[in-house]
Amino acid sequence: MEPDGGPHRAAEHRRKRRNVDWLKVRDMVDSLPGQDVYVGIMDQSMRTHIRNGRIAYIDPSRYDVWTVKHQAKQAHLFMRLK
Repeated sequence: MEPDGGPHRAAEHRRKRRNVDWLKVRDMVDSLPGQDVYVGIMDQSMRTHIRNGRIAYIDPSRYDVWTVKHQAKQAHLFMRLK
């Protein structure tokens, strides 16, 4: 094993960056009704997942969700309470 953790450490770091605390996101958006809330840079498909109800903590009928292209398949994700 490499002293700095080598590739295992890099893979762990990438994995942690993908974790999103959707309860916190939901609570933040709920606390700012009518305001646009920037969630972060994510895969473009995350907007579709939210709109289709695939995120258990987010009721798609309560939120407007949109993205602004960042690069390749990544996008800036925004949400707003309807």
